[in-house]
Amino acid sequence: MQQVLEHMLPQAEELAAADQAQLDAAMRRLEAAKAELAAAQDTVDLTSGMVRSSSTLLATIKEQLQRQHTATEPARDLSATVAESTATTRGRPAQLTVAGAIRALLQERGEATYGEITAYIQQVRPDVKIKNTSPELSRMVKRGELVRPRVGSYQLSSDSRAADSF
Repeated sequence: MQQVLEHMLPQAEELAAADQAQLDAAMRRLEAAKAELAAAQDTVDLTSGMVRSSSTLLATIKEQLQRQHTATEPARDLSATVAESTATTRGRPAQLTVAGAIRALLQERGEATYGEITAYIQQVRPDVKIKNTSPELSRMVKRGELVRPRVGSYQLSSDSRAADSF
Protein backbone atom coordinates (compact mmCIF):
# COMPACT_ATOMS: atom_id res chain seq x y z
CA MET A 1 0.00 0.00 0.00
CA GLN A 2 2.81 2.43 0.84
CA GLN A 3 4.34 1.88 -2.61
CA VAL A 4 1.04 2.77 -4.28
CA LEU A 5 0.75 5.96 -2.21
CA GLU A 6 4.37 6.91 -2.93
CA HIS A 7 3.69 6.36 -6.63
CA MET A 8 0.56 8.57 -6.47
CA LEU A 9 2.27 11.40 -4.53
CA PRO A 10 4.06 13.08 -7.50
CA GLN A 11 0.88 12.86 -9.59
CA ALA A 12 -1.16 14.47 -6.82
CA GLU A 13 1.47 17.21 -6.38
CA GLU A 14 1.43 17.89 -10.12
CA LEU A 15 -2.37 18.05 -10.14
CA ALA A 16 -2.43 20.44 -7.15
CA ALA A 17 0.17 22.71 -8.80
CA ALA A 18 -1.78 22.78 -12.08
CA ASP A 19 -5.01 23.60 -10.24
CA GLN A 20 -3.26 26.40 -8.31
CA ALA A 21 -1.88 27.83 -11.55
CA GLN A 22 -5.38 27.85 -13.05
CA LEU A 23 -6.75 29.59 -9.97
CA ASP A 24 -3.97 32.20 -10.08
CA ALA A 25 -4.64 32.90 -13.77
CA ALA A 26 -8.39 33.20 -13.13
CA MET A 27 -7.76 35.64 -10.26
CA ARG A 28 -5.52 37.80 -12.48
CA ARG A 29 -8.20 37.85 -15.18
CA LEU A 30 -10.83 38.80 -12.57
CA GLU A 31 -8.72 41.69 -11.26
CA ALA A 32 -8.07 42.93 -14.81
CA ALA A 33 -11.81 42.75 -15.52
CA LYS A 34 -12.59 44.73 -12.35
CA ALA A 35 -10.12 47.43 -13.39
CA GLU A 36 -11.59 47.53 -16.89
CA LEU A 37 -15.10 47.79 -15.46
CA ALA A 38 -14.05 50.71 -13.25
CA ALA A 39 -12.46 52.46 -16.24
CA ALA A 40 -15.60 51.86 -18.31
CA GLN A 41 -17.77 53.31 -15.52
CA ASP A 42 -15.58 56.41 -15.42
CA THR A 43 -16.02 56.78 -19.19
CA VAL A 44 -19.79 56.41 -18.86
CA ASP A 45 -19.87 59.01 -16.10
CA LEU A 46 -17.74 61.42 -18.10
CA THR A 47 -19.69 61.05 -21.33
CA SER A 48 -23.06 61.31 -19.57
CA GLY A 49 -21.93 64.69 -18.22
CA MET A 50 -20.81 65.69 -21.68
CA VAL A 51 -24.20 64.65 -23.10
CA ARG A 52 -26.01 66.75 -20.49
CA SER A 53 -23.84 69.74 -21.32
CA SER A 54 -24.17 69.40 -25.08
CA SER A 55 -27.95 68.89 -24.74
CA THR A 56 -28.16 72.07 -22.69
CA LEU A 57 -26.11 73.88 -25.31
CA LEU A 58 -28.36 72.56 -28.09
CA ALA A 59 -31.50 73.63 -26.24
CA THR A 60 -30.01 77.09 -25.64
CA ILE A 61 -29.11 77.51 -29.30
CA LYS A 62 -32.62 76.46 -30.36
CA GLU A 63 -34.07 78.89 -27.85
CA GLN A 64 -31.86 81.68 -29.20
CA LEU A 65 -32.93 80.91 -32.76
CA GLN A 66 -36.58 80.89 -31.72
CA ARG A 67 -36.17 84.25 -29.96
CA GLN A 68 -34.49 85.74 -33.00
CA HIS A 69 -37.33 84.59 -35.21
CA THR A 70 -40.01 85.98 -32.93
CA ALA A 71 -37.94 89.04 -31.90
CA THR A 72 -40.16 89.49 -28.87
CA GLU A 73 -37.38 89.56 -26.31
CA PRO A 74 -33.66 90.31 -26.44
CA ALA A 75 -31.38 87.34 -26.99
CA ARG A 76 -28.92 86.28 -24.32
CA ASP A 77 -25.25 86.42 -25.24
CA LEU A 78 -24.76 83.08 -26.99
CA SER A 79 -20.98 83.17 -26.67
CA ALA A 80 -21.28 83.19 -22.87
CA THR A 81 -23.64 80.20 -23.01
CA VAL A 82 -21.24 78.31 -25.28
CA ALA A 83 -18.31 79.14 -22.97
CA GLU A 84 -20.26 77.95 -19.91
CA SER A 85 -21.28 74.73 -21.63
CA THR A 86 -17.78 74.05 -22.90
CA ALA A 87 -16.31 74.65 -19.45
CA THR A 88 -18.62 72.10 -17.87
CA THR A 89 -18.15 69.65 -20.75
CA ARG A 90 -14.40 69.93 -20.87
CA GLY A 91 -13.97 70.12 -17.08
CA ARG A 92 -13.40 66.39 -16.92
CA PRO A 93 -12.77 65.96 -13.17
CA ALA A 94 -16.13 67.58 -12.34
CA GLN A 95 -17.87 64.81 -14.29
CA LEU A 96 -16.04 61.90 -12.65
CA THR A 97 -17.39 59.63 -9.97
CA VAL A 98 -15.78 60.01 -6.56
CA ALA A 99 -13.77 56.85 -7.28
CA GLY A 100 -12.74 58.25 -10.66
CA ALA A 101 -11.63 61.52 -9.09
CA ILE A 102 -9.61 59.62 -6.48
CA ARG A 103 -7.95 57.54 -9.22
CA ALA A 104 -7.19 60.70 -11.22
CA LEU A 105 -5.56 62.36 -8.20
CA LEU A 106 -3.48 59.30 -7.33
CA GLN A 107 -2.40 58.82 -10.95
CA GLU A 108 -1.13 62.40 -10.90
CA ARG A 109 0.49 62.40 -7.44
CA GLY A 110 1.27 58.76 -6.80
CA GLU A 111 0.27 59.00 -3.14
CA ALA A 112 -2.07 61.22 -1.14
CA THR A 113 -3.33 61.53 2.40
CA TYR A 114 -6.98 61.40 3.36
CA GLY A 115 -6.96 65.18 3.83
CA GLU A 116 -5.45 65.78 0.39
CA ILE A 117 -8.00 63.45 -1.20
CA THR A 118 -10.97 65.13 0.50
CA ALA A 119 -9.66 68.57 -0.46
CA TYR A 120 -9.38 67.42 -4.07
CA ILE A 121 -12.89 65.94 -4.02
CA GLN A 122 -14.25 69.25 -2.67
CA GLN A 123 -12.46 71.07 -5.48
CA VAL A 124 -13.56 68.88 -8.40
CA ARG A 125 -16.90 67.64 -7.05
CA PRO A 126 -18.36 70.36 -4.80
CA ASP A 127 -21.71 68.56 -5.04
CA VAL A 128 -20.35 65.54 -3.11
CA LYS A 129 -20.60 65.34 0.67
CA ILE A 130 -17.10 64.77 2.03
CA LYS A 131 -18.36 62.16 4.51
CA ASN A 132 -18.92 59.90 1.48
CA THR A 133 -15.21 59.90 0.64
CA SER A 134 -14.10 57.62 3.47
CA PRO A 135 -16.49 54.76 2.59
CA GLU A 136 -15.47 55.06 -1.08
CA LEU A 137 -11.79 54.82 -0.13
CA SER A 138 -12.55 51.73 1.98
CA ARG A 139 -14.44 50.12 -0.92
CA MET A 140 -11.57 50.85 -3.30
CA VAL A 141 -9.08 49.29 -0.86
CA LYS A 142 -11.34 46.25 -0.43
CA ARG A 143 -11.63 45.86 -4.24
CA GLY A 144 -7.84 46.01 -4.52
CA GLU A 145 -7.77 49.30 -6.45
CA LEU A 146 -5.92 51.15 -3.68
CA VAL A 147 -3.34 50.27 -1.05
CA ARG A 148 -2.49 52.00 2.21
CA PRO A 149 1.29 52.35 2.41
CA ARG A 150 0.86 54.18 5.75
CA VAL A 151 -2.02 55.02 8.04
CA GLY A 152 -4.14 57.71 6.40
CA SER A 153 -2.27 57.55 3.09
CA TYR A 154 -3.38 55.96 -0.18
CA GLN A 155 -1.80 54.81 -3.46
CA LEU A 156 -3.13 53.06 -6.54
CA SER A 157 -2.40 49.36 -6.34
CA SER A 158 0.14 48.00 -8.82
CA ASP A 159 -2.74 46.25 -10.65
CA SER A 160 -4.64 49.56 -10.99
CA ARG A 161 -1.54 51.38 -12.26
CA ALA A 162 -0.94 48.63 -14.83
CA ALA A 163 -4.57 48.70 -16.00
CA ASP A 164 -4.53 52.50 -16.30
CA SER A 165 -1.40 52.46 -18.46
CA PHE A 166 -3.19 50.66 -21.31
